Amino acid sequence: MEKKRVSKKFVSLDAWKKAGEQTQELTLPSGVTVEVKPLNLLEQVYCGHLPMTMVNEMMVVSEKMGSSGGWSELKEDDLGKLLEVVNRMTMLAVVSPKLEDVEGIPVNDRFAIFQFVTGGTGGSPFSTFR
Repeated sequence: MEKKRVSKKFVSLDAWKKAGEQTQELTLPSGVTVEVKPLNLLEQVYCGHLPMTMVNEMMVVSEKMGSSGGWSELKEDDLGKLLEVVNRMTMLAVVSPKLEDVEGIPVNDRFAIFQFVTGGTGGSPFSTFR
């Protein structure tokens, strides 16, 4: 029995790089629509946009939420650590409108942006890291 050859289509390096830069429109819980780009937490750490210590603290908070079944066991300090990452990722992800800070942007919108650009689904705002 002879194997059938499947022709593969390869992309150029430039096309490959541009594919990672594609933006999407995202409608937030407040009803506002923004343009965002997908982010990778590890890449943001590697590029110096996000300190690894901040990500580690967020992982501890995530574990607390997972073991307790939700937000009820979080302390104010835990929430602050979580919001630091969410705020920073919001600033990095939103392409339009251009943000100078996140002051005044509803927290639910910031969590939605964080969840969307990192590939998170359901449950907590950091249920999946890509």
